Amino acid sequence: MPMITGTILARNERREIREALVSLRPHVDELLLIDMESEDDTCDVARPLVDKIISHPLIQRFDSARNVAFEHASNDWLLFTK
Repeated sequence: MPMITGTILARNERREIREALVSLRPHVDELLLIDMESEDDTCDVARPLVDKIISHPLIQRFDSARNVAFEHASNDWLLFTK
């Protein structure tokens, strides 16, 4: 069975990030958060629930930031959400 890395892109998602991570965790072997310069405590809330937090500059094409996950994922299969 393939191992899967789940990736969530986030910015200022303090209120929603915990529920999103908890719901994704049972379906993946590794969980990454790509944080786009959050100004709230998104990373603090996420830290105990993820394997890695990757900081990424805020860019207009938010979804293109997901490509950074390829450099950090431990598995061959990636699942992206935003």
